[in-house]
Amino acid sequence: MIRKLAGQIVAQEAHAVILALDEGRGLWIEVNVPDPAAAELAVGESVSLYTHLYVKAEELSLYGFLRTEDYRFFRQLLRVNGVGPKAACGILGAMAPSVLAQAILHNEIKVITRAPGIGKRTAQKIIMELADRIADLDADYAGAPSAVQADEEVLQALTQMGFSQAEAQQALRNVPADITDEGERIRLALRQLG
Repeated sequence: MIRKLAGQIVAQEAHAVILALDEGRGLWIEVNVPDPAAAELAVGESVSLYTHLYVKAEELSLYGFLRTEDYRFFRQLLRVNGVGPKAACGILGAMAPSVLAQAILHNEIKVITRAPGIGKRTAQKIIMELADRIADLDADYAGAPSAVQADEEVLQALTQMGFSQAEAQQALRNVPADITDEGERIRLALRQLG
């Protein structure tokens, strides 16, 4: 199993980066990354990624994460029947692990269905299968669900300002979950939107 890679980004694609592991002398590896991580990375930058090797029939895919909490949540999501690596990356691209954990703990199906390709039925499976496992993830996810509840209002406000749903979700993903004031969440999301 490949648990971590360090190298220099030599190319970037839609949902992946190409890492040169040997200073560009010949070993380049494609690593799929969630959208927020892709936005943080740039060609020429040295990076270290926590990785998961996905093996299925004739396919080998490597998925990488900047933060351990994203990596651990990705692995938990893969344990849910019907959630593959692309769907798990889509979920983590749409919301931070802390927001997802709050949605799971408080049965917020609507929040989880904001992720691309995740319907009500899959969201219900995620909640049912992961609710008991959240405590195994070292972060403190047991707090109040206020950030999750506020996000519905913030998303609505941002889309009314003319931002797309995807842009609004991406900006909200970068707002810390411990900031619960709706006005402050909007302000920080707008700062992300630039």
